[in-house]
Amino acid sequence: MSLYRDDAFEQFDAELDISYHIRVAMVGDAGTGKTSLLLKYTDNNGSRTSPEHTVDVRTKMLIRNGHRIKLEVQDTAGLERYRSLTRSHYNNITGALLVFDLTNEVSFQHLTYWHEELYKNADKLVQAILVGTHCQNKENREVAEESIRRLAEHFEMQYMEVSSQTNHNVESCFETLVDKIIEKHAEKVNVLPYEGIQLKEDPDKKWSFSQCCK
Repeated sequence: MSLYRDDAFEQFDAELDISYHIRVAMVGDAGTGKTSLLLKYTDNNGSRTSPEHTVDVRTKMLIRNGHRIKLEVQDTAGLERYRSLTRSHYNNITGALLVFDLTNEVSFQHLTYWHEELYKNADKLVQAILVGTHCQNKENREVAEESIRRLAEHFEMQYMEVSSQTNHNVESCFETLVDKIIEKHAEKVNVLPYEGIQLKEDPDKKWSFSQCCK
């Protein structure tokens, strides 16, 4: 699993005092603003490329509920354009942002495919939130609010509208996901010395709806 007590890291770098190392992925059609959202959140810092040169991984340190978190976010470098993502891209993640463009109805229609891919290939306890980008562009909005509401309820996911242009909900969407991951795993884990985390299954889920600023 990719949520673990980073005891080894703390042992070698006590100054950082990292409690958890969390890996998440951005999932959805190409051109929906995933990369812009990630760059905005990470201030264009902390980039490295996977050995396959297909995934851009950006890192950010944050503190949530007294825990120092090392967050790694995977951006899939356009592979989703050809739906050529493989199971390896979903390995070792505990969370995902399921992203669509509010000004592109087709990207919204494809969410069912991405949702199926995520839960087919990722760990059974993976947490996700639904994210609509470009919420500032109200005049070109193509996706009806009621359609989003129904899908969020069907997926049992929290929904957030974001704008990389205005910075609306940029930090909140990532930090909300991190909080959900920690909360979910805190309910299911026993931390044993030198053995990391043992997980127990329980499919509790909740959904909520957060629109763009008016």
